[in-house]
Amino acid sequence: PEGSDLSEYNHRLRLVSQRIFGLDLNDNLVKVARMNMVMNNDGQGGITHLDSLERPENWRFAAGVLKQRQPDGSEAEVEIDALFRRELQEGTFDILATNPPFGTKIKIDSERVLSQYELARKWTYVEERELWSATPTLQSGVSPEILFLERCVKLLKPGTGKMCIVVPDGLLGNPDDEYIRVWLLRHCQVLALVDMPVELFLPKVGMQTHLVFLRRKSTDEMNAESLSGKPHEYP
Repeated sequence: PEGSDLSEYNHRLRLVSQRIFGLDLNDNLVKVARMNMVMNNDGQGGITHLDSLERPENWRFAAGVLKQRQPDGSEAEVEIDALFRRELQEGTFDILATNPPFGTKIKIDSERVLSQYELARKWTYVEERELWSATPTLQSGVSPEILFLERCVKLLKPGTGKMCIVVPDGLLGNPDDEYIRVWLLRHCQVLALVDMPVELFLPKVGMQTHLVFLRRKSTDEMNAESLSGKPHEYP
């Protein structure tokens, strides 16, 4: 590229290297993704190995440095740990897309992890007020997709952040999971639900899944709906 094309090219590479992040628990998949980014002229990008369900203060990042593209097209070295601790903050993501692990066979049972999630608590239905309420008591184990749902919502910018997440059919229809849907509708607007074919994840997983598109509500929106006693209508 030359001239204005070069400037635009450098601008896009800088955005990719500084504003796009990929997180995965599997270190081997992270290495493969990083190599793919290197071959596509973007260094390591923002891809890192991370147990994102852990408490943020316990997140551990790799030592060393990576190269970031600057506005003038040059590259500068930045500390990996400092970069991710600065950028991976709740309430800062514009767009998030994820296909979290799900299943009752891999429940999370660590009290240290569960204690940070509202959806990890036991919920009760108060009939006289017709609402669900979280109790102080933690569940003994929670399926990971439930925790990922809450973590991802909390990562989004309030009011504008949007995400797409793959969830199993039961999360949207099981009577026992109604408290999850209530929590989700308190915090988000549902923009779209897309049924996916049962064969999508075969041969390892054969179940009905959905793509759920959401926008995180602002605190003002949530407070206004709480006062009115019902969610606001929207297209």
